[in-house]
Amino acid sequence: MNRLLKQMPAVLRNSRLVITALAVGLLLALAGSAAETPHTIKIELYPEGQHTNPAVLYVTGERYEGNPLIHMPPDSSTSSPEMQFLGQVIFTNANSSLDDVLRMWDPRDRDTIRKVASDPSLFEGNRNFYRSITSSRLLARVSYGTYDIFFVQHITQNRTVVKDYPVTHVNGALMNTNALQSDPVFVYLSTRYAQVLQQGLQ
Repeated sequence: MNRLLKQMPAVLRNSRLVITALAVGLLLALAGSAAETPHTIKIELYPEGQHTNPAVLYVTGERYEGNPLIHMPPDSSTSSPEMQFLGQVIFTNANSSLDDVLRMWDPRDRDTIRKVASDPSLFEGNRNFYRSITSSRLLARVSYGTYDIFFVQHITQNRTVVKDYPVTHVNGALMNTNALQSDPVFVYLSTRYAQVLQQGLQ
């Protein structure tokens, strides 16, 4: 191989070296863009109590800069559709009837939600939680298939929690969904990423 290279004209050898260098540079650039883009979230997961050699996940979504405040009742003049939806969900759960709450859900889930909420203690417990919220901020969105999972920080007088809101799209509108409640990827991802976000706020 070395003998053949020595026999090649200098221009041809240099051209091949340039092409090889360009190819390597392109591959590195593609690898970097695949790992980090404006619509990709990098999640580092560690064994409990450890902080070395993480398992790294890249998910499609957005980590919102500045953790924007969710207005309640929602401000339709300045808020994005997802901010309006989340503000309406929080406001409705705190102040409205069960029928109003159900309107925020995918029609396919409403019968199940109605049965659960028919227990007065559960319905009142849910309402009291939302009434205790003093402010809420949108932290992140993860897209999973046709679903979006919003992660919201709720601040109450006693504690701060990060809650996930899985939503689906029905005729162009956002609606709460229970379609993912048995999906192991969703269950693991939503639980662990909420923990990561919670730790980052401390």
